[in-house]
Amino acid sequence: MLQSHGYKGHVIALVLSKRLGVPWFAMTHGWTWQDWKIHFYNRLERWLLKRADIAATVSPPLFQEIEKLRGPGRDTRLILNAVDDKQIHGKMGGEAIRKKYNIPSERTLLGVFGRLSNEKGPLLMLEACFSLNQRFP
Repeated sequence: MLQSHGYKGHVIALVLSKRLGVPWFAMTHGWTWQDWKIHFYNRLERWLLKRADIAATVSPPLFQEIEKLRGPGRDTRLILNAVDDKQIHGKMGGEAIRKKYNIPSERTLLGVFGRLSNEKGPLLMLEACFSLNQRFP
């Protein structure tokens, strides 16, 4: 079985799948639409996803979109993004951060994981943190 992520991998997997006669599993993580070039690549990925033997995505709304795109009877899966906090080995844990910045233990720490782009909502997170701080000083 071949597995691919993103339009470049999908193109290669489609060709190899046909040549080798093996199933192809295509994974998609969603799209941004900032310019014509990215728009083209996204449309290409959507076209390729229709041709995969199995397609999967990481969120319920995107799953519904991919399921609709692929049509009835096509094997489409939802594999939720997940992080096991016990497997993250950062340089500084919560207690170390609290100590360094003199944050009391009864205060909640919030963080964002993801790239700083509009669809990830970093400004929304900052606004929410500001609002929480105003409400619960």
